[in-house]
Amino acid sequence: ETYEVTLVRKPKSGDVGIALGKAGGKGQGIKIGDVVPGEAAAQSGEMKPEDWLLAVEGQSVDGMSAQQAAGLLEGPAGTPVTLKGQHGDQGETYEVTLIRRPKLYDGDVGVALAPVLTPGGKAGGKRQGIKIGDVVPGDAAAASGVVVPEDWLLAV
Repeated sequence: ETYEVTLVRKPKSGDVGIALGKAGGKGQGIKIGDVVPGEAAAQSGEMKPEDWLLAVEGQSVDGMSAQQAAGLLEGPAGTPVTLKGQHGDQGETYEVTLIRRPKLYDGDVGVALAPVLTPGGKAGGKRQGIKIGDVVPGDAAAASGVVVPEDWLLAV
């Protein structure tokens, strides 16, 4: 069954300049994959790649997907956000308050896309299409009540 839905992009918002990696096991949070040079997280001097993000504004990210946690990091540009992190797997924990900077691109609609490969894997596979990998709670796609993970994206 196909459907058509119109989603309204979020207004331009701010972020703190970290790329989140995969979620850890219970109690670990989400691995910080990269810290963007020149952005708020890098300028703090505290957050490093391979650290763990444990909480955003006091809300634990344990059990969340990276997309869900990324949604917590976003907010109006120029506003503060407090993050709790941990250096490495057994390192000390820290809290840092960062000021969100304007993103360089327009707002999104709250979905994570997942390219689908034909049999043969990454080396021999070809993109067969795009599936919705995750829907961010509270964003336009979730609010539509129609778009769900594993749906195929046919046109934009």
